[in-house]
Amino acid sequence: MRMGKGSPVRAKAPLEVDRDSLLELARGGNLYADRFACLRELLQNAADATLLRVFEEDGAGRFPTHEGSLRELRARLASLPIAVSVERLADAGELRRYRIVVEDQGGGISRADVPHLQRIASSRKNPRRARLIAAMPEWMRPSGTFGIGLQSAFLVADEILLDTCTLRGEASTIVLRASDGGTIEVRGSDRRVRGTRVELVAHIPRSELRRRVEHHHDDLASDPLGGALDPSMESALAVARRCGAGSLVPVVLDGARV
Repeated sequence: MRMGKGSPVRAKAPLEVDRDSLLELARGGNLYADRFACLRELLQNAADATLLRVFEEDGAGRFPTHEGSLRELRARLASLPIAVSVERLADAGELRRYRIVVEDQGGGISRADVPHLQRIASSRKNPRRARLIAAMPEWMRPSGTFGIGLQSAFLVADEILLDTCTLRGEASTIVLRASDGGTIEVRGSDRRVRGTRVELVAHIPRSELRRRVEHHHDDLASDPLGGALDPSMESALAVARRCGAGSLVPVVLDGARV
């Protein structure tokens, strides 16, 4: 995908969707057993992007190669929290729908980075990112990569929308679709806030929710979806809380610090 650095662009290209890996994840025999494990992956990507931004802006002079800088790093990250929201939408037939948004204040995704989104786990081959990570103290280095982690969202959604702006002010809207063999579309954006906003609409079959409620809450079996309990909503919120509690980068869930 070739794109210039000028103003509005629009380009569409194939997206490599690793369907075998997604099916393996869906079997539930590992960390991806939960439908909303994709939220954990999105939060990891957001935290990594934030760490990269801090190091790129402040450099090795501020964070030398020892953990004595951890207190100073935490203070810097306090001003760059990750915002997460989970919203119940109207059902679509037999599908229950949820809008999930994860917004970071990291370094954003440049158009030069887009080809590394097209191929599974190829961000490790991104030379600019690799050089930056190599210069970072080992204790501060990001632990995730774009690739199957981001694509794990395809277990619950057909489309992933990224609105992004780099530290240099290059803004783009990137749409990843699993349909038609996988496509990625890039167009111009008016975004001015540095960082990336990831949005998706998750679809969960009501029949699956009934099975989960009946298995864990027999007293609700007569009307498992009619009450206040929403197992998918609770699952998504629980994932966000767990990730936020263990994250170096602060996480704000629906306006409240985790």
